[in-house]
Amino acid sequence: MQKQYYFSKKNFNEKGFLFPYIAFIATLLLLATVTSITLLENNRKMTDYQIEQIEMETLRQMASSSLQKDLKNQAMTLPFLSQSYLLPNGEAIIYYKSHTEEMLYITIKTITTNDSEQLWSISIPLIPNTTPN
Repeated sequence: MQKQYYFSKKNFNEKGFLFPYIAFIATLLLLATVTSITLLENNRKMTDYQIEQIEMETLRQMASSSLQKDLKNQAMTLPFLSQSYLLPNGEAIIYYKSHTEEMLYITIKTITTNDSEQLWSISIPLIPNTTPN
């Protein structure tokens, strides 16, 4: 004779009392999964934007140091209309605004390889040429 289990002997009231609990738990698990996926996608996008911002700042720094080097080596003179630098992360275009004996005021337009653009208005200290004559 077959062994009868406790659950099979008990007479259940089959009105579906278990389904709402299972549906509620399944809904919570699905909601938690969708929320986690959305947060992960948003974090990835924010990371991409931050990397893009770092690349633009790097372009600005590289362009300003290249301009200082050109001015120090007398490869260009003041005032100039614009100067373009093609760098590994993109392009930087420097526009002359004005200068004094100690400071150079310029606008740098940085364009990354992903076509993100930003304008920077900065001032660069002019280093007097110290090469011996």
